[in-house]
Amino acid sequence: MYGFWVIFHPFDGFWDLKHEKRGSVRAASTILGITILAMFYNSIGKGYLFNPEDKYSTIFVAIASVGVPVILWTVSNWCLTTLFDGEGSFKDIYIATCYALAPLPLFVILSTVLTNVLDTSGASMVKLIMGFGFVWTVILLFFGTLVTHDYSIGKNLITIIGTILAMAIIMFVIILFSSLVIKMITFVIAIAKEIATPIDLGSVTFLNKPELKDEAIDYYTSPFEGYNSLNDSYIHFNITKPFNEWYSGETENNGFAIVPGNKEFYGQFFLNGYS
Repeated sequence: MYGFWVIFHPFDGFWDLKHEKRGSVRAASTILGITILAMFYNSIGKGYLFNPEDKYSTIFVAIASVGVPVILWTVSNWCLTTLFDGEGSFKDIYIATCYALAPLPLFVILSTVLTNVLDTSGASMVKLIMGFGFVWTVILLFFGTLVTHDYSIGKNLITIIGTILAMAIIMFVIILFSSLVIKMITFVIAIAKEIATPIDLGSVTFLNKPELKDEAIDYYTSPFEGYNSLNDSYIHFNITKPFNEWYSGETENNGFAIVPGNKEFYGQFFLNGYS
């Protein structure tokens, strides 16, 4: 209930939050949770006329749209005000930030309910109510920062601008780091799949024509027709069938193929398994 006092008496309210310990982390987190639920309700509870395409978002989107900015603001403001003689602790900043959100759920819920009773001609009223809630929240956040750190108006403005820039930098670093981690995980998974998956030797293409030893044959020709070049630049060996037949002891196939590791010796067929 103290949140309503803060809404209408920001100076006294934020002063008492810090010096009289009228607020708590639990109460602040409750206000934050209510705000998240209100934003989620706004995404799923709009009337058909205001959401004709039935677009909805999940609770995770609501958490990201409210919870993440609050955490980023708290961390960034604490880091910056520590360097500029701010008097508020991390706990004080978090409590003041969450209490500044107090009017937002009221206006969000009200505007969502109105979308179910108004037609499209009332869209401007709905937007006005939502906008008023956000403006009131920003004003409370401004005064909350001012009172929490005991700043002047000018220094408080500079601190808020610096906090916003710090939030952008932190977000950039997080996105960059996340992207690198995702790429590393993808790379490791790809390597693991390559190791776990048997190599398909059914088709091998060499970029240079291999030099075959005496009595070596191309799989596409009979042993008596000799070497068969497909073209001047490429030659294709199908090595699975002859290798399997040679390995299993069948003699109807006249040779088998090997693919050496070095690139200068490409692959050969050997009559009856002999070079």
